[in-house]
Parts: sequence; C-alpha cells; structure tokens
Amino acid sequence: MSFPPAPRITPLQRAWLQEIGIEKRLLPGSPASSAPVTAPVPVKPRPADAVEQTQALQRPAISNPGATGSTHGGQEVNRGQEVTNGEEVSRGAEETRGAKANRAQEAPPTAPRTAKGATLAEGLDALVQQVQQCDACNLHVSRTQAVFGAGAVDSPQWMLVGEAPGERDDRLGMPFQGKAGELLQAMFAAIGVDIAAQGYSTNLVKCRPRGNRMPQADEIEACRQFLEQQIALVRPRRILALGRLAALALVGGDTNFEESRGKVHHYLTTDGQKLPLVVTYHPASLLSRPLQKAAAWRDLNLALRAVHE
Repeated sequence: MSFPPAPRITPLQRAWLQEIGIEKRLLPGSPASSAPVTAPVPVKPRPADAVEQTQALQRPAISNPGATGSTHGGQEVNRGQEVTNGEEVSRGAEETRGAKANRAQEAPPTAPRTAKGATLAEGLDALVQQVQQCDACNLHVSRTQAVFGAGAVDSPQWMLVGEAPGERDDRLGMPFQGKAGELLQAMFAAIGVDIAAQGYSTNLVKCRPRGNRMPQADEIEACRQFLEQQIALVRPRRILALGRLAALALVGGDTNFEESRGKVHHYLTTDGQKLPLVVTYHPASLLSRPLQKAAAWRDLNLALRAVHE
C-alpha cells in the first residue's frame, strides 16, 4: 500500500509539533523517520483556563509502548500519541487545579465584614488611641487613665452621656461605676431595659477632674470633638443626657436644665443624622436628692418612647 508524499513543513511548524509532543524522529524530513506521519487529531482537553492548557501542552509526552512497526504503524503511533497528549492535558489541568486548591486551603480564612462594621471598629480603635494620648487640657496630668466608654457599640438602643468620670471610674477605666451606676441599672431594669446589653455609656469629658469637681468650660471644649465622633460612630437609637453640663453641651444654646427636661430634643451628628435626645438628672444627683427620682422616672419613660428610625 502506497502513501502520498509527506507534506513539507516549515521550521516554525516543526518547532510547534515538537512542543505538543511529536518526537523529532517522527517528523517529515527527519533522517530517522521511516514511515509517514499523519497530522495528529487535536484532543479536546477537560475544561481548564488557557494558562492550564498551555502548561499541560508544554510537558514532554510519554511515548506509547504499544506502537508497532507494521504497515499501519504510523497510524498506531498517532493514535497512541493522541491518547498520551489527552492524558497529559487532563493530568496537567488536574495538577494545576490541585495546586490552586492547596493554596486556597493554606490561605487564612477572612471573616466577612460589612463596610459599616469595618468603619465602626477601625474608627473606634483610632479614637481610643487619640483619647489615651490626649494632653489638650490639664486633666491628663492627674488622671489614672482615660475613660473612653463601654457597652454595645453597633447602633445600641441607648447612649448615656454623663459629665465626667468619678474616682472609681478613673481606677477601673469604665464609666458609671459604684453606687451611681447601680442606681442607673436599677432604673432601667424598672422599665424593662437591660442597659448593659442595650446601651453604650460615656462622659462629656474622658478624664477625671481632681477631687471630683465639675469639669470646666475649657476642659469640656477640649473633649467635645471626641464625644461628637463617638456619637457619629456608635449611631445610637436615642441619647440620654445625664446632668446639667451634658444637657448644655448636647442641646446647645443657653439651655435651662429644668426647662429642657420633659421634651424630646434632637441631636444632629457630624454626618447629618438626627437623633432623639432626652435630658434628665445624673444618678449621682438622685442619690443625694431622692425626691428627684419621680421626675427622672418620667424622663426615662419619655426617652423610651422616643426612637430614631
């Protein structure tokens, strides 16, 4: 049986055929070629991206041990070459996918975070650092530590703003400690609110004035920016201002404390949020003036009904 003359191929075609696994001795025009070689039928590889296919095709082909020297030996070699190339492509694709899977397993998992959650955590951390390093007024000289705030930080139902940390607050680094804090918790429990779980507490100034005196105007002004940023980050559903100085700072203007009670004000945050604000007595004042507790009870129920939607 005779075969037509082998087609002539260019050096570029010869190099490409060698890259896909056709051995040099089988190429037309090679001295070692004793039989005509038909062009290999392309084998469709398993789905993989272009990079995986190229890497698999560039691997050296494994010669077919079943190829014979019979009259149809050239066809047998081609058939064996096709199988070999197909196996190489599949194996290359699987190895590449396996390497990718291993890299994915080795990479540490990243917990999903919402944009708001990331901004809240990063913003509060940065603000805490600023407060701890602040020396804008003389209160930093006598403080044990700055008292930043405590409680639920992601849009809590309540934000309690007092006037200044007390001696126990300064020692523990937490606001509303001691008897005043216990009274405050009891008041909220009476209206069915677990303030420890549903509230965030802070003060107008973050450092304790020596001798538990009231903070002065320049000290309040130095700390105002920190409170404004706290409110904007925490985004509470409502604010309860505890005491005359807290009411004056948050309501604004020439606030008369007694006249500001019994009504719902609105605090405008630095990012444009309008939050309901209610003014009432500081729990330390209620300890020394028990008759004010009835009025504070009315204020608390008013705040309960005022919710920022």
